[in-house]
Amino acid sequence: MSPLELAREFDAAHLRHQDEHDRDMTLAWAVVQIYVRTTNDKRMPELASLLSDSGKKAARRHRQSDAELDAMMRLMSARTGIPLTGES
Repeated sequence: MSPLELAREFDAAHLRHQDEHDRDMTLAWAVVQIYVRTTNDKRMPELASLLSDSGKKAARRHRQSDAELDAMMRLMSARTGIPLTGES
């Protein structure tokens, strides 16, 4: 592995760690928010009020299509010289 590839791996690991931290903090915040709402209202909020609708979710995060995923795998395979499984 070249020094550049190693640096990219470290950068990717750092970004992954930040994403996991943000996800965990968001979950913890949501749990406390539900607890406070339940304590103040003296009842559990309706589940539907806690769930996001698909439109909001799609606006926040783009899901890659199968074609996009396939193109990325082919690009990575070409750059690394590692053939994809099932291809010669």
